[in-house]
Amino acid sequence: MAVRTADEGFVLRGESLPLRMLLRDTWRSRSLVAALSRQNFYTRYRRASLGLIWAVSIPLLQALVLAFVFTQIIQIGAGSHYIVFVLAGITPWGFFSGSVPAATTSIVDNPAMSTRIYFPRLVYPTVVVGSNLYGFLPSVVILVGASLVSGIGVGLRLLWLVPGIVLLLGLTTAFSILFSALHVYFRDMRYFVQAAFMAWLYATPIIYSIAQAQRFAGLLPFNPVSGIVLTFRAAVYGQDKHFGLSIVMTVVWTIVLSVVGLLVHRRYDRVFSDLL
Repeated sequence: MAVRTADEGFVLRGESLPLRMLLRDTWRSRSLVAALSRQNFYTRYRRASLGLIWAVSIPLLQALVLAFVFTQIIQIGAGSHYIVFVLAGITPWGFFSGSVPAATTSIVDNPAMSTRIYFPRLVYPTVVVGSNLYGFLPSVVILVGASLVSGIGVGLRLLWLVPGIVLLLGLTTAFSILFSALHVYFRDMRYFVQAAFMAWLYATPIIYSIAQAQRFAGLLPFNPVSGIVLTFRAAVYGQDKHFGLSIVMTVVWTIVLSVVGLLVHRRYDRVFSDLL
């Protein structure tokens, strides 16, 4: 809220929201999150000629293009197995890179609802993640199908998809809630995120294995997305020797970012609407 003082002019002040209350109110808003997620997803593709097909075809097209470039032109990999190798990385990356930038601006992009009624602003980035989840799950089915068609086959290792999806949702949500709060105060965040993701794609072992990174191989497991990519790859292709460390670092990143993001929302949730 805005408070006027004699010598300071207008100053934004607001009591910190207890963390337990913030989490409780967010949990109570779960039906709102589910409804808005469905609405956003179907609205996005409703007027498209191919409709929901775009949600699952884009990651596949990206994988095919990257596989062609790096097998026929640069010749890093070869064969249908490499297509599955790339698809196992581009599938979670597509969800992550599609969710975080959109979630970053989600609070600022919805001033009308924020200024009329109160609900935790955590809802906005969570809705973006939930909306993209509708298109992501069919992409996972495509990934499994590609593994079968290529001759790699599937087995018990397919169970790695479960922790892989959990980690992906956790890390994506953690980045989303933190960046969405920061963007309310620092409107350059959207441009920083866009620029970062351009480089981040190539700093993630999607088109190459960590071992192929040579002198940078020791750094890649500290990339928060590496653990997720290697988990998906372990499910349909095989484990990397850096698998364990990468998973640990992804979990650490998720916990730290979640705590920081929740603390920022706890402190500033009640004054977000005054800054929109």
